[in-house]
Amino acid sequence: MSLLLSPVELSTAIGLVSGNLMIIAQWQQARRTIATLTTCPIYGCLTRQGVDMEWERRRDRQPKPCIIFFDIDGMKEANTAWGYSEVNLRIAAVMSQIRSNELRSGRWFSGDEIVVICPESEAYQTADRIRMAFIEQEMGATFAIAPCISPSLEECVQPASDAVQLAKVEGRRGTIN
Repeated sequence: MSLLLSPVELSTAIGLVSGNLMIIAQWQQARRTIATLTTCPIYGCLTRQGVDMEWERRRDRQPKPCIIFFDIDGMKEANTAWGYSEVNLRIAAVMSQIRSNELRSGRWFSGDEIVVICPESEAYQTADRIRMAFIEQEMGATFAIAPCISPSLEECVQPASDAVQLAKVEGRRGTIN
């Protein structure tokens, strides 16, 4: 029994390995492209498409996901006082802390509203950690937590969004509701 490959067998093996390496390289490039397209270039959080993908991945798994919805308080005043660039830096610092805790499911929702998907058991602690990160940046945000009771992300976000708006109307800015 010979361990040496014939020239034909060697050529076939090299061809297979080369083909597999090319497929792996293409797959890695596709992953990098998807990451680029689903990440906000300013804040580093996921885009709407990125969170939609994350939602599809998490919604039916354990632990059960939960929505943290927050609206940054006083954006107009902050932009006037510090300027847009400084406000962007401060928000980016907060979003960086969210990412550093492996909660890359934050997304810029609309205007100054952000959604985070996290396990239900960690929702309050996560919201408080984000609230404290805003305080460190001399900013505030109003939060609401909603359990995910629907397969639709939008239907899960709506109760939390409504709770944040109600808290602001009632003068409870900067709270976790």
